[in-house]
Amino acid sequence: ALTPMLNRQLDVQSDLINASKTRQLLISATKADPKNANSWLALAKLEANSLDLAKARSVLLRAVELIPDSPELWMQIFALSFEDYRANVDRALKHNPRSEELWLAAISREPDPANRRLLAIRGAGLCPDAPKLAAKAAQLVEAPQAQKLLEKTASLNPNPPFELCVAALQVAERSGAPPEELRKLASRACSAPSDNFESELLETLIKSEKEGLEQTPTFLSKAAFEKLDPPKSAEPFRAIISAKCPGILAEFLRELGRNPAEGTRLRVLEALRESPDWASKIIAGFLLNFYPKSLGTLKLLREFNYKGDEGESMEDREVLFLEGGLKEAETENLREEFVEELCKIYK
Repeated sequence: ALTPMLNRQLDVQSDLINASKTRQLLISATKADPKNANSWLALAKLEANSLDLAKARSVLLRAVELIPDSPELWMQIFALSFEDYRANVDRALKHNPRSEELWLAAISREPDPANRRLLAIRGAGLCPDAPKLAAKAAQLVEAPQAQKLLEKTASLNPNPPFELCVAALQVAERSGAPPEELRKLASRACSAPSDNFESELLETLIKSEKEGLEQTPTFLSKAAFEKLDPPKSAEPFRAIISAKCPGILAEFLRELGRNPAEGTRLRVLEALRESPDWASKIIAGFLLNFYPKSLGTLKLLREFNYKGDEGESMEDREVLFLEGGLKEAETENLREEFVEELCKIYK
């Protein structure tokens, strides 16, 4: 039998032989059809996977000499090239002035704030119908200019996507718009098309709160709650808890209190069970202020040994919780469950 070390050596040799064969095939493909960007991308990826980044960059730079209008090739150069970065950006944008993807990549990688703002303005001017680029530019310019930019982009998009509507909401808050206008903009954002509404919403809420925007997360949370009720997973609450965003969490919980759907409550409890630190008191205290249609909340509170506020004992809170639940119970079986729990306390 082969030793483990010999097996590993044979695996490495086999990988090298396979890589060599693949390299020759890809080189032949680039010679046969030098304008096929996919062959060049595959060859560069092979070199990068072989940990030869210099050779991967060399492959990509040869490729853009032949196919300068390929955004995909330039995106890989941006990712691999640290030298002559600005020169590569200028070349890429010169040959691909309408590529939203390249403008966004160039803006995100530009270290100088002033240059970043200039890139955003240039890109938005050359791609006036690009919503993500407009939203990015709106973050970097003064509110009046951002508002005009967003209005132009919205006029070219009959059904503006989520990120464009959110950008309009953020600019409106920066401009001091009244609450009613912010509410309408938030509602429009939550009704807008989105590739992944839940993740885009959470990213926006967390980023907005960390940037010091108060009204955007508040109105978005309220408008989004109905669409997220019940969410498919605990991810919204898990993300809010892990990001330490109590303001957003409070908004979600207030909406939950107004419409305590069982599915959403279970997602909250699931997230809380995974992260019972700073959020436990916030959520537990809140859940005790409305009466669910099951004893799941009470069970969870007992797990955390929730003490309540102002020295109130867990037992006192349980009694209030159960007495309220008894009044709200919709079936005889549920009433019996609440009575049984009360009897255990009074025993």
